Amino acid sequence: MPSTTAAPGSRALRRICLFGFPLGFVLLLVHGIVSRKVVPALGLVPMAGSALLGALLVYREKKARPVQGVLAFVVFVADVALALMHLGMLIPTWVTMTRDRWYDRPLVILGTYGTLFLVLDLAIHVYFVFSYLLRWVLSLFRECPHCHSGPGRWGGHPAMAEYTPFTDADAVLYAESDAGAGESDAGAVEAVTTEQA
Repeated sequence: MPSTTAAPGSRALRRICLFGFPLGFVLLLVHGIVSRKVVPALGLVPMAGSALLGALLVYREKKARPVQGVLAFVVFVADVALALMHLGMLIPTWVTMTRDRWYDRPLVILGTYGTLFLVLDLAIHVYFVFSYLLRWVLSLFRECPHCHSGPGRWGGHPAMAEYTPFTDADAVLYAESDAGAGESDAGAVEAVTTEQA
């Protein structure tokens, strides 16, 4: 099962969550102070979680440590939780902002601009959740290239993945080690056949 951030586009999305936090922080904090309402400003909690998750994964990427097995599943659970938290903040925000009076329209505009960062984070987390689920479903039907066993060996929980490359360099390294293993297997088969002859 590939990691949730293996593709370069995925890394860019994690960075968007990280770098969008300061702008959203300013807009939502100012809106909360001026309007004296908690709801849009409370969206800072899931935004901070998104920024923290993005920072941890970007840091991990720079250290060239792959996200594999159980950690990939933990990232998936974090994405699900953050998506639900973002949605839980957006719905009450939209409901309460539509109740404002006509003279509060500048605050509605400010709150709307602040919620754009919540919507962006929500879309990014939903993307990661669905891509993880899609890869998991496809892994149920994948055949092992080494032993040619079917879904019984590779199916099941996504955390049971043998290796999930985090960077392109890890993927190349893994492919080279597989090629080397294939050559040694071929050498072993050749040695057995010469012994039998």
